[in-house]
Parts: sequence; C-alpha cells; structure tokens
Amino acid sequence: MIATRLEDFLIGQNAVFQHTVHPASPTALTTARQDHVPAREMAKAVIVFADGTFLMAVIPSNRTVDFARLKQVVRGADVRLANEYEMSRLFPDVELGAEPPLGVLYDMAVYVDERLAREPEIAFNAGTHTDSIHMTFTEYDRLTSPVVAQFASEATMPVPV
Repeated sequence: MIATRLEDFLIGQNAVFQHTVHPASPTALTTARQDHVPAREMAKAVIVFADGTFLMAVIPSNRTVDFARLKQVVRGADVRLANEYEMSRLFPDVELGAEPPLGVLYDMAVYVDERLAREPEIAFNAGTHTDSIHMTFTEYDRLTSPVVAQFASEATMPVPV
C-alpha cells in the first residue's frame, strides 16, 4: 500500500506513475532486485542534516553518498546523516528506511546525484518495504525540482547489479 501522503500528492499533481508490489526488502538495493529494476535506476533517499536543516540526498541504490562532495554542493560546514530518532520524527507516516525521495512532502530540499538524473526511468520506495513507484525522471524532476549535482560514489563493497 502506498503511503497516504504520497498517494494524495501524486494524484493531486496528476503524476504519471506505476505502482508495483514486491516481497519485503530492507534496502534500496534489495528492492531493486525484488522489483526487477536495475540498481542504477532505483532511487535511494539518504536523509542528511546540514547546518541545522534536513535535506534529501537522492542517489542510485548501488552508490553511497560522498559526504565531502555533498558538503561542497550544499555549502555546509556541518553535514551528517540523520539518526533513527530524527528519521522517525521526520517521517511518521512511512516505514523507517522506506522514505520516498519527494522532499516536498516533508518540507525538505532535494539533491539528486547526476547519475540518477541521467536515467530515463527511476523507481523508489512508496513508504513501505513492499511497494515501489516507477516514473520517468522527467516526471520526478517536475514533482521535486531537485538540485542535480555529483555527490555519489561507488559503494565500497562489491554491489550486484
């Protein structure tokens, strides 16, 4: 089931999307496999605290955030991952770890890694560990107006694609 806030937003924006259901998966990379999506197209929302403000850093599921680069992109002095307590307060309507990368729903700026922005289609968590949303990147861009920059790096461990 799509998170209510997300579904209302997508319908209200006349968004063009597809909803899929897959076996429960704890990570975006696993979700990509379960949902038969290339890892480079599965968007992972990483919630970051930068100089007193929360923001979303959205990267492909087979990448990690390069915090040194992100710090330059956001021009922040103090940039760190949000902790679980902060996440539970910021996203009370979704399962922890299944946050949809739509900052507008949570009053957050969105930064998207340029690799993901080059993909014609993307997918992302719909607020649960069993539901995904699929749409073109153009549609996602229309809905979020993200800042596109290079701040993701290769995962340190081998990641199956």
